[in-house]
Amino acid sequence: MAKKQINVFGASFLDLLSGALGAVIILYVIVPKMDVPVEEYEEQQRIAEEIAALGLSVEEISELIPRLDEEEPADQLRLIEELEQQIREMEEEAESTREELEQCEQGRAGCEEDLEKIEGDARFLVVVMSWSTANHDVDLHVVDPDGNEFMYNSRTFEGVEGELTVDNTCGPGYEVWNIAAPKEGDYEIYTNLFSRNGCEDGNPENGMAEVTIYHRNGVESYESIELANEQEKVLISTATIPDSGIITFN
Repeated sequence: MAKKQINVFGASFLDLLSGALGAVIILYVIVPKMDVPVEEYEEQQRIAEEIAALGLSVEEISELIPRLDEEEPADQLRLIEELEQQIREMEEEAESTREELEQCEQGRAGCEEDLEKIEGDARFLVVVMSWSTANHDVDLHVVDPDGNEFMYNSRTFEGVEGELTVDNTCGPGYEVWNIAAPKEGDYEIYTNLFSRNGCEDGNPENGMAEVTIYHRNGVESYESIELANEQEKVLISTATIPDSGIITFN
């Protein structure tokens, strides 16, 4: 912060009064020359002590002492009052800066809270399971934290979030399950080779599936899932929904 300058004797009065020697000048040169009451003397002494920590060279002060002797006591008092006013203004400006910094910190904290709320309100999950083997019927199963198992014959549950929105029975095909606001807890995701004869022709080969999970933090992909046995659920992933923060997968 730049100092405000008071032009006195061709030099800054603030500089003149800075430093321990400046305080000595006020106490032992200016004050004895003034016929002032004890109260004013004590006030001048207090002001001198406040500014004594600032620095000015001995040579500069020595050069200004003769000029200081020439000043009238009334002018000296006026300059001291102006200096005191400058000190008060600088203190007020510093306090204002501190308040602005506190407001910035509070604003940042508020933004972080809003972000956490937005993340909490956007904990969606979309699970897409696809398979490439012809004529197979492959099913997607999702078990929510309360044990509700979504699949081809239980696509929804009354009063429960989540739905199996797409169900195919003859491959190549795909199935989709989604939930707009999953609750806190674990969601288990399975795939199941329901039948090699999803279509009339059938297919003796093992099933090959892929699962992609879309969520608020990104995308999880699981490829080349081999399904060797019919009617056997294979756990692909467990999505853990936290109260706040990042969704994790096991």
